[in-house]
Amino acid sequence: MSQAVAAEEEKRPLREDLAELLTAPRELWLIFLAKYFESLAYFSMTKMLVLWLSKDFGFTDMQAGWWVALFSSIVTLLTVAVGFVGDAWGFRRVLIIAFASAIGARALMALAPTRTMAIVGLMAITFGTAATIPVMTTAVRRYTPEKSRSFGFSFYYVVMNIGSASAGFMIDWARGLFVVPGQKELVPKLVALPLLGPTKISAYGLVFLIGFVCAILAFVVSLLIRKDADLEQPSAEETPTESPLKIAKELFGEKPFHRYLLFVGLLAMVRLMFQHAFMTFPKYVTREMGAAYPFGKVWAINPIMIIILVPIVTALTRHRSAYSCIIAGAFISALSPFVLCLGATHATFVGMVVVLSVGEALWSPRVYEYAATIAPRGRESSYMGLSYLPLFVAKIVVGPLSGFLLAHYVPEQAPRRSEIMWLIIGVMTLAGPLLMLFLRKTIEADAKKPVPA
Repeated sequence: MSQAVAAEEEKRPLREDLAELLTAPRELWLIFLAKYFESLAYFSMTKMLVLWLSKDFGFTDMQAGWWVALFSSIVTLLTVAVGFVGDAWGFRRVLIIAFASAIGARALMALAPTRTMAIVGLMAITFGTAATIPVMTTAVRRYTPEKSRSFGFSFYYVVMNIGSASAGFMIDWARGLFVVPGQKELVPKLVALPLLGPTKISAYGLVFLIGFVCAILAFVVSLLIRKDADLEQPSAEETPTESPLKIAKELFGEKPFHRYLLFVGLLAMVRLMFQHAFMTFPKYVTREMGAAYPFGKVWAINPIMIIILVPIVTALTRHRSAYSCIIAGAFISALSPFVLCLGATHATFVGMVVVLSVGEALWSPRVYEYAATIAPRGRESSYMGLSYLPLFVAKIVVGPLSGFLLAHYVPEQAPRRSEIMWLIIGVMTLAGPLLMLFLRKTIEADAKKPVPA
């Protein structure tokens, strides 16, 4: 976004942004719809993974942690790679392939009869999960009018969180169908499925089946996206003809991109709390409160708050630099694990999510905008994809660390010392924003230079 456009955007009333957004091509709204289905499937799946591996297939805490870490790390690596492919092939084609691949993988996860098939399904879903991240962000930039781009990215983020909130309520509803009356445990049931007939399925399998339906709907939506509907039509010189490897080589040779990687690397330390949300929190809370505890609704507080706060925060902070908002929000989010040091109660669970959400409303939408707007024309997907590279290293650590911490501080059999676990996680998380503040001049060395359009 040019400096002139940014200055004009600060003065525009919010209603003008919304009015301009309504004039965007239908493809923008198709992307939002596909994002909703993808988010519902993704967030419901990730919140169930460690429980699914341990309860349905008998994996230990450490084993489940390693497998989820491997899944999450592969998703991150593929996100990096798909960024280059999206710029070389075009985001529409990549989206269609991604949703098509997700259909089979989610069905396999839902109905896997053995450990081996479960892991095959888990690994198969990695591409479909990863591919949508950088290319959908690129699509939002291409289909959103330039003057209302900040609002467009905020709306995209709101849609994602509507899907996440829906996932929280959906997983508690699905789990509730499998609760043994008078107990706190879940047991599999025989369910009549179309074409398959009576099939034994667990609560987690039902959640994955719903994700399978979402993948079908997202695939259909992606087919409706027209070619050449971009508001930013490339010139002949900008038409993607380079190979993904050539694009990657060029980016890694640019110093501004090195600074960008430092920035996202430090921010990854804050984002680790969201990894603990599906690697650590489900087992922690069900062991402390019982398997039937509705932790899905507790986590639904996060996206609901984001839906409400992001448009408000975006309107109030439009005159603030993206980096300032990101640092402030990162500090607030980094305090959230310390709330759980006060004890395992419903109040502390809710308090942790509230603190995390207030911070996220400040930093997360601005990261999308920051990456998409500083990226040169034709390199948006690559920047978004490579922004996940530092997170790859972090995820490798979080998976086994989660299993270790759970096994040592929150074992299935008491005594438990969960406060120590969250203190360790909190210290690691808080290091991110502290370093971002200390290294601000280095990271923002190119901030005042004109952004390539």
